[in-house]
Amino acid sequence: GYPVHSTTGRAGGYALGPGASLPPLMLDNQEGLAVAIALHGGSADVSGVAEAGQRALAKLDQVLPARLRKRLESLRAAIVRVPAPAAPKIELGVVETLAAACFERRVLHLRYRDHQGRATRRTVEPQRLVLAERRWYLAAWDRGREAWRTFRVDRIATPVELGGGFVPRPAPEGGDFAEYVARSTSWTRHPHRARVLFHAPLAVVRAQIPPA
Repeated sequence: GYPVHSTTGRAGGYALGPGASLPPLMLDNQEGLAVAIALHGGSADVSGVAEAGQRALAKLDQVLPARLRKRLESLRAAIVRVPAPAAPKIELGVVETLAAACFERRVLHLRYRDHQGRATRRTVEPQRLVLAERRWYLAAWDRGREAWRTFRVDRIATPVELGGGFVPRPAPEGGDFAEYVARSTSWTRHPHRARVLFHAPLAVVRAQIPPA
């Protein structure tokens, strides 16, 4: 179900082209191990991704050479992760829609809920999806506010309505959207610091604070 493109001559050869479904993938030893390690990490924050990753990992485990399977098992046994606070679940379809809108430069009409639970309708020009501290953010130009804004993806209601195209604007100061989102969601943007006494057990408080 997939085409094979070939060329003749001394420098000729063949390559698989895109078809209706995924063809068998040709991976070398390092690539196979890297993919297995990445799949083992999973992504529990996007619904469906972790499950699909585990299915892919099971298929890859079946064809890994014995020496690579042993190396992978040693890595799995040795690597531990620092527990992180549970992140809000988001749908893979939402991520795909927002990513496509960024890539195709199409306006988005959103129903958005802010941190106080207030719902508003926004018309935005999406630029980048940013993953920070296990949360997904959309960096976009808000036409109503006439300013750059950061939107948490888990607070965007579905379905998302796609509009027409737009001409990209100059990026925020510095031109780095990851830095912009980090700045706009970080405590460092506030001018004051405070010492706070929590009347709660340490375990309860720790669960609310990202390890980083």
